[in-house]
Amino acid sequence: MSDIIDEVVIKRIEDACVAGDIDMLCRHLSDSYDRRVHRAVYEALGILGTPEAVYILMRFAVDPDTDAEDREYISRCIGGAMLTGTRA
Repeated sequence: MSDIIDEVVIKRIEDACVAGDIDMLCRHLSDSYDRRVHRAVYEALGILGTPEAVYILMRFAVDPDTDAEDREYISRCIGGAMLTGTRA
C-alpha cells in the first residue's frame, strides 16, 4: 500500500474508533491490508474496550495464523482495554 493510501486508511480507522463502528474496524482486518493497518485496528478495538471489541481481539490473539509479534501486540491492546474499561 502506498503511504498516502495507508494514511487515508489509518484516518478511516481513527474515525471508526471515535464513532464506535466495530464493523468498519473489522473490515480493515482482511488480508488485503498490511500489518500497520491491522495494528491500528487492534489498537482502536483496545481503545473502544467494549466486550465485542475485546472478544474480537481475543479471537485474533488465539488464531494460529497470527504470528508471535502480532499476538504480543494484541495482548497489549487487550490489556489496555481492561485498564480503561468500556466506553459503551
